[in-house]
Amino acid sequence: SKMANHHIKKPHVLDPEVTVYYVGNGRWTDNFDQRKRYTSRVKANAQIANTDGTNGGWTGCTIVQE
Repeated sequence: SKMANHHIKKPHVLDPEVTVYYVGNGRWTDNFDQRKRYTSRVKANAQIANTDGTNGGWTGCTIVQE
C-alpha cells in the first residue's frame, strides 16, 4: 500500500494570495511540483520544529496530507 505523503505550505509573506511550498534547505517555491514530500506527519513536524524560537520562517505554515 502507498504511504501517505505530506508537504508543508504557507502563504507568501508579501502576497498572502500566493501559496508557497517548502522545497528544502530553507527555500520555498510557488511551484507545487517542486515541493518536498514527507512520508509521515511526524517527519514533517520534525522539519518545522522551532524549539528555540529562532526558526521564524515556519510562521503560518501548514502540514498537508496528500
